[in-house]
Parts: sequence; C-alpha cells; structure tokens
Amino acid sequence: MIEKASRIVKVIRRIAGTHWGTQTSILLHIYKMAYEPVIIYAADCWGEACKKKQIRKLLMRNQRETLIKCLRAYRTTSYHSLLALSGFSPLHIRVLKEYQQSHLNRVNVPEDEHLEQLYSLQNIVHPSEWKHLSHVCHETENAFFKRNEPIVDSVMSYYTDGSKFLEGTGAAFILVSAQGRHIRTKRFTLHPRCDVFQAYLSNIKMHGSKLLSKK
Repeated sequence: MIEKASRIVKVIRRIAGTHWGTQTSILLHIYKMAYEPVIIYAADCWGEACKKKQIRKLLMRNQRETLIKCLRAYRTTSYHSLLALSGFSPLHIRVLKEYQQSHLNRVNVPEDEHLEQLYSLQNIVHPSEWKHLSHVCHETENAFFKRNEPIVDSVMSYYTDGSKFLEGTGAAFILVSAQGRHIRTKRFTLHPRCDVFQAYLSNIKMHGSKLLSKK
C-alpha cells in the first residue's frame, strides 16, 4: 500500500519543485484524487490495524512527506501545520472512519441516525474572529511581584507561547507593562507526550489564574 502510494509521490516530485512546476492547488487535487484512495483502499479489511501505534506513525510519516511536496513547505514543517494548511484529515483517522462505516453498514444502522462526520479545518473560524468571547483588561497595582517589588503600571499585557520539539514540550509567558517594560517572564516544560495545544492551555491555567486571583 505504501509502495503504491510512493509512486504517486514520485510523480509529484517530477512535475513540481520548490520554485517551479504545477500549481499547489493541482498538487493537492492529485493528493485527494490519487494518493488518498490508494491508502484508503480496502480499509474495511485492514482498517483496525490503525489502532496500533506503529501503523499510525507509518501513515503519519508518509502523509507528512507527501504534503510537504504538495505544499512546497520546509522540511521542518510540523505534521499538524501541514494538515491545517492543506485542509486534510490524518490518514489513520480516515482509514478508521471507513472501517467503522463498513461495519455499521453490516449491522443495518437506521437511516434517520446521522453519523458524525469529519470537519474540515478550512471551515473553522479563526479565534480572533470569535464573537462569543470578549477581551477583558484587569487593572491592578499588585497583580505580580518581582523580587518583592510591587508593579506600578496599572495596565499590563500578558502573552503566552507553547512549542513542541523532538526533545519535549515547553511553554513560556511574559508580562509587559503599558510602557513596554518586561515585568516578568517564566518558562516551564511539560510531559513529552503533551502537544502544543496542551502547552498553551497549561500556560493560561497556571498563570492566568494567578492574575485573576490578585486583581
């Protein structure tokens, strides 16, 4: 299966390079109409194998290499970033979906029962455009202390960041005054199995609660 899919990848390499060749939209169309069907073929027979970690890693690695060629991305681009840019779902999830769908058809699922469908990442609204969230600025003079010195600035900006590397997952935050002065910074590490989204949430929970408790 992987060998057959690799032939399609070789075709993509021949018709497109980093700065020349077929348009990205056409390459993604080839990926959708040629590469994915080869991988998903007969998923109702072998799809259960995607529950194994080694099979998932094999599919993820092959899908990542293919999307790098289609999107002309850097070799260091993360797997999840490629999925977000292309709008495609992980292959092992697609295979499991086909496997489960085939088994549900065998047990005669009622027609009025709607199955959960995969949601395209391209249809997700960016957090900056969310209407149900409002930004609140908390004004205080003693929100944080640095070396036993109270903060004089009344308006502060709080920034967080998270990253995941092969060595592990980490997060950091910085507190900046209205005048651009760095009030406080801190870095911490998480378990290597944590992803970058968990790093963001842990950062907000750890330090955001302190800010709210001392407002």
